[in-house]
Amino acid sequence: MLRPAQMESNYCFMSRLGWLTATFGRRGRLMGLAFIHQSASEDTVVTLSHPSAERCLECLKQQLDGYWKRSCRTFNIPLLLAGNALQQRVWEELLTIRFGQCLDLPSLALRVGAPGSLLAVAEAIRDNPIALLVPSHRVFGWESLATPGSAKEWLSELRRLEDLVPGENTCLSFGKHVSTPEEWARAKALAPSALMVPES
Repeated sequence: MLRPAQMESNYCFMSRLGWLTATFGRRGRLMGLAFIHQSASEDTVVTLSHPSAERCLECLKQQLDGYWKRSCRTFNIPLLLAGNALQQRVWEELLTIRFGQCLDLPSLALRVGAPGSLLAVAEAIRDNPIALLVPSHRVFGWESLATPGSAKEWLSELRRLEDLVPGENTCLSFGKHVSTPEEWARAKALAPSALMVPES
């Protein structure tokens, strides 16, 4: 039996990329955001738990609307991410990559202390449960190792939206445009609030 703080709320709503389902956990933190293939006639609340989840959902919708219009470049939705130690390190690093910036897979693997484990890092990116807000699309090269499946279409769409091109000066670690430790520290400070918990 789940304690009230652990119960999940699921909401379905339409976005520019199609129907999304948002899952909220402890105290209304977003713990999942996924594209779904079936359609619904209107926004649907599947289950209810914490009242702050509804407020968070409204903020999420507003920020996503701004993101599609390129007027919102950061999200401040509280997140709850459950994963193993490597997944948590990967997701924390993804949160530091800002709108319009990108990184290659080997650079990310180096940053999380797993330079010899490109496949495991790629799989952690693929398994990211909040891929739009925890930006998997800002890392290039992972999808050749860990097949993104149905995510392939939205990866391309999000990269087009942010004008992400590997090797250009928007990148954090391609060619001569390598970020400094100070830039990464600033990026970490500006990253959304994310509570990382072990897998259950």
